[in-house]
Amino acid sequence: MALGTIASKTYGTALEDRFLLLEPGVAYQRLTGLAEGWRRARIAAVMSFVGLTGPDVLPVNEDAISPWTPASLFLIGLSDGQGLPGLAGVKFVGATMCSMNHGAIARLRVLADGTARLSYNGNSSAHDPGGILCSGTATMWHIPATDFYGDHKPTSSEGFCFSTTVDLALNSDNTLQFGYQSVSGVTNPTLGISAAIAAGKSDLGAINGGGWWGDDGNSGCRHLFIRCPFHLNRLRIHALRVMQLA
Repeated sequence: MALGTIASKTYGTALEDRFLLLEPGVAYQRLTGLAEGWRRARIAAVMSFVGLTGPDVLPVNEDAISPWTPASLFLIGLSDGQGLPGLAGVKFVGATMCSMNHGAIARLRVLADGTARLSYNGNSSAHDPGGILCSGTATMWHIPATDFYGDHKPTSSEGFCFSTTVDLALNSDNTLQFGYQSVSGVTNPTLGISAAIAAGKSDLGAINGGGWWGDDGNSGCRHLFIRCPFHLNRLRIHALRVMQLA
């Protein structure tokens, strides 16, 4: 699956931040070191949004396609590596960054000072992420009801990215236990990713039914998968980490 372009910027006392820019419609996918029968995994990501014409261009207000389709979901999770989650033959467990309470439409809002944030309805300063699992076109959701915040400042400022922690547990009763955490205004991606992978999660509950992994926990989902649905903005990934937990 195609990747974005690697770029870099300097901040603070000449520290270099290397990052991956995902072009519109492009996903990031790579095989992780998770064991075949993993039961619990954690994904940490430090990210920001940027415009289309350069690494330091301000993002713009945008709503993803409505009504939602597999291509319009903002996904962070683990797949079986077979393609876009929500399409036939693809398995996925993870988070959707767009609230099912508001049509699963990802919305980005940019303030007058250049602060960018995901907004679950276009007016809120919060996004309401939820758990999601896909087995082909069969999709099960966790309906989110908890506000999380992921603001970031422009590239040239302190606090130019935000961190996300996605916690996934495959229960023996075929339910997915989903946890999440986020932090606004991260300035150092190296410190931010270490804090995110160690963060205390907010447990948002289980998705009941729809699991296919059985008692052995072998979901087949060992590929990290990230896809942002925006067409007028790009997702900038500063740091990533995936960890298998006991």
